[in-house]
Amino acid sequence: MRSLEKLQAIDRRILYLLLALAVAIPLYKPIGLPFTVGAEARDSFNYVEQNIKPGDLVLMSFDMSTGSLPELEPVAIAVMAHLAKKGASIIGIATAPDGPMLAWQIWRPFEKELPYGERFVNLGFLAGGESGLAAFLENPYAVFRQDIRGNLAQNIPMLKGFKDVKDLKMMVSINTGPTGGCSVAQWVRIGFTTHKKAVWIGLNAVMAPGSMPYYRSGQLKGYVAGTRGAGEYEMLLKRPGLAIAGMDAQAMAHALIILFIFLGNIGMFAVKRAKGQRGGVKP
Repeated sequence: MRSLEKLQAIDRRILYLLLALAVAIPLYKPIGLPFTVGAEARDSFNYVEQNIKPGDLVLMSFDMSTGSLPELEPVAIAVMAHLAKKGASIIGIATAPDGPMLAWQIWRPFEKELPYGERFVNLGFLAGGESGLAAFLENPYAVFRQDIRGNLAQNIPMLKGFKDVKDLKMMVSINTGPTGGCSVAQWVRIGFTTHKKAVWIGLNAVMAPGSMPYYRSGQLKGYVAGTRGAGEYEMLLKRPGLAIAGMDAQAMAHALIILFIFLGNIGMFAVKRAKGQRGGVKP
């Protein structure tokens, strides 16, 4: 009984240490705990798998901020890995100011698979929101005369066959919301409604309900929301990464917290029972 009563007095520093380990260990080495794959991630994966062919040009817009990086980086890495595997060439732009810098960070692990200038280019920040995006799609070299490294855009090998939106196979936006750049609605309006191009969106989980109608109506060919959506995509891609590690860490932390609650309640009832016996009162 005394050992059960001690559960009420565990040093909180021990609890914090156990919680830190429960989070850190899966992040260092993902466990790969099973979870279901939703229709949204499956449809998004299948569209890329079935429609992207070697040499296809894909516009990938990093419409994201540093504040949204923990949630959106796994989405961006997962779709970039899939596009690289399918042999696509990626034209990177950003309608959010932080985007060009984050594009470099996300591309670095793919430097060998997507050589710069041959299968990836970072054109930089696109000002003007929706009107700027519309101008770029109609006449890209009037908007971007050079890439972020200072190379003349028209001289970059992978852009030799890129004249306008007609040469794009798909448009991808990794989207932090309307405050960070072009919104999901603007991408749908310009990409799908105006130019009849496939639009693939990776977005914050908090934005998912408001953007769901575009996916349900078929105006979005890709719709991956938050860490959970990225984890599902990684599972389909058979490439465990940041998202699956994050899901493992979250699951382990939740399991440990539930265990703490269970043990704490056992200790509480043990203390009540002991007090009742000492006082001659039935607990």
